[in-house]
Parts: sequence; structure tokens; C-alpha cells
Amino acid sequence: MSHGRVITLVGCIAALVLAGFLGTTIRLRASFEQSCHLLPQAEWLLLQTAPDTFEARLLDRRVGNRTQTDLFRFQRGDFVSLRLSEGMTPGTHIAAGYQVALLDSYESRQTVGQLDLRMQEAVTGLRAAESGAKEALVAQARDGVAAAEAENVRRASMFEHARSMLRQGVISHEEFVRREARHREAQAELEAARNWLRATEAGERDEILAMHRARIDLLRQRLADAEERLEAQRIRCPIAGELATLASDTALVRVASVDTLYAFAPVPPSRAMHLAPGHAVTVRPLGTPGVRAAGHVVRIDRHATQYAGRTFFWVSAAVPNEDGRLAAGNRAELRFHAAKISLFAWIVDKLSHASDRTLGV
Repeated sequence: MSHGRVITLVGCIAALVLAGFLGTTIRLRASFEQSCHLLPQAEWLLLQTAPDTFEARLLDRRVGNRTQTDLFRFQRGDFVSLRLSEGMTPGTHIAAGYQVALLDSYESRQTVGQLDLRMQEAVTGLRAAESGAKEALVAQARDGVAAAEAENVRRASMFEHARSMLRQGVISHEEFVRREARHREAQAELEAARNWLRATEAGERDEILAMHRARIDLLRQRLADAEERLEAQRIRCPIAGELATLASDTALVRVASVDTLYAFAPVPPSRAMHLAPGHAVTVRPLGTPGVRAAGHVVRIDRHATQYAGRTFFWVSAAVPNEDGRLAAGNRAELRFHAAKISLFAWIVDKLSHASDRTLGV
């Protein structure tokens, strides 16, 4: 072998050794971009899913996009209307626990009003019993029977009228059942008033006072239960945020927490392996030149997803948005600043993804 060829061979070997040494010792940060969607870190929605059914859904992307659903269902004839609170305009900031709407139930309001009236009458009756003679208490009990009989007659008439209207198809079966229940309630109240009169006529003064106190305790519990049902019809938002609307929005109310946005992007497996929670990201919203925002990776899906013949992992990043520069619902470019890798791996990564097409998001 000639001297020149030996020199050339040695030079090639030296170049390969140097390239191998540099390729394994020089480390560059893996950096790449993917299209993404910017979504609020938490959303609360109120929707009407049926004529007598409403749903409130809480989407909390801080805990893996967990969805919590509350149902509000009313029998037709009982439910009157859904009333939104005043000032419910897009862009308004509301606090957590704010009442955004009221499911107005005539039956619930009527029950609370009747129980409140009975409670006042029971307290008045107890005061009269504590200061009056037995004859006065008996007379009071007879007045209660007379009032219960009149109410029973009125409810019976309404029930018979409802039966006639049901046969004619004027009212729904649910409304008929509701009036029937009211009639049975009036019958039970009449029987209770008669029992009260019999107990008053036969009992001693101390026994009558004990009966009054027991009735007040029972009414107090029933009133508390009725007020609790009425309070449950006050729909309150569990998170603080802004009232928002989206294109073709089906939600009656949408509250979004946008102080931090979450970017969701599909990342190929060969690049996802270089990412870990805490790695920095940079967001560039589409259509808004010059706007940039920094954030960090918070989650990488454990299971791969397939789309249009491509395999990828969903990666989510949290992006602070206290100044409101980023708009929720928009698309953006998300640049990942991943772990440092060797020069060889960096070159292979660039060559492998040089012809990548944008994955659907």
C-alpha cells in the first residue's frame, strides 16, 4: 500500500473517531413544534338536555380532564322556568359559589310557604296553650278541624276537575298525579286535625302542651327539608372564572377559568420519549404575530393514540395567562424544549421528522 493511501486511511479513521466522539459527547436540547388547541384549565357548563332535565358539567383539566356531572330533573307541571341571574353577559367575572340560575319550582315554593304558615300557627297555639284553659284549647282544636274540612273540600273539587280534564286530554298525567297527591295530603291533614281534637278533649293540660311542642319539632324538621330542596334549585358555579360563549355553543351558561390555559398537542413516540413533566414550552397563537407565552409540560398520556394511520401521545402543557393575551379555544403552535440528547440523536430526530405532516388536533 502506498504511503498516500495509508495517510488517507488514517485520516478517515481519525475523522470517524472524532465524529463518533463529538456525536456522543456533544449534547443538544431536543426542540420541535406541534399544532395545539388552547383550552381553559377548568370549565363549568349548564346545559338543558331534555324538556325537564338540566345538567351542570365541570371539566377540570388540572386533574386529567376529569368530568363531574350534576343532574337537575323536574316532573313536568312542577317545573316552571329556568331564570338566569342578572348581569350574566359574556366577559363578566364571577366568584366561586355565585348563583348563576334558579330552577323555579312552584310546588317547592308553595310547600315552604305552607309549612312556614303552619309553623307560625303552631307557635301561636303553644303560647295560647301555655296561658289558656282547657276549654279554650278544645275550641282552638275544633277551629282547626273546621279549617281542615274546608281545605279538604276544596282539594277534592280540584281533584275531580283534574280527573275530567285528564279524560279530555287537557292536562298531562303528571299534572293529574300532582293534584291527586294534594288531595290525599288534604285528607291526611283532616284526619290529623280530628285526632288532635280527640287528644285535646281527652288529655290533661301538660299532655296537651307536650303535643304542641312535638308538633312544632316535626314542622321545624319538615320546613328545614323543604328549604333544603328549595336551596338545591339555586344553581351555583363551583369555580371562579369568566362567562364565555363559543361558536355554536349549546350551553346555557359557560364559565371558564382562563388565568391558566392548557395546550394539548399530539407528539410522535420518538419525540415523546424525550419529554417529561416540567420541561419548558413556548406557545405562539396562530393569527396573532408577536404574541408569545411560556409554560411547562404537565402530563404525557400513558397510552398511545392512533389517528389517520399515525401513532402519537397526547401531551398537555400549562401556560399562565394572567394578562389575558391568549384566547381560549384558539389554535397555536407549541414549541417543546425537551431533554438534551446526543448530537447523533439530534440529527436522527431532525431527519426522521423532516417530512412530518401536522397531526389532527
